[in-house]
Amino acid sequence: AGACEAVVGALQSHAGYAEVAKGACGAAHNLASNEATRTRLGDAGACEAVLGALQAHTGHAGVIARACYAVVGLTYLSEANSERLGNVGACEAVVGVLRAHAGQAVMVEQACAAVRIL
Repeated sequence: AGACEAVVGALQSHAGYAEVAKGACGAAHNLASNEATRTRLGDAGACEAVLGALQAHTGHAGVIARACYAVVGLTYLSEANSERLGNVGACEAVVGVLRAHAGQAVMVEQACAAVRIL
């Protein structure tokens, strides 16, 4: 497996560990910097895995910020990944972050960036 599949595998296998989720979401964002890897990430299940990390770590600022960054990266110029994320409830999850962390500027900033692109 390549880097895309390895990152998704880490998110899926270690979903309960915040530091793994934070690092893997950051890696997904970085890997999504070009069209080919965005597509590979989406095909490998990154959209679902990133959303799972966001939902599993609702109180961890680092995971939330990186998961929102990953959403932005995955959906940039990718209708397929935007649709995948929409189908698994990404909009609702990100709005939940906005509501739950309204007083925390960093999380609100990242959540707003994700909402904007979804």
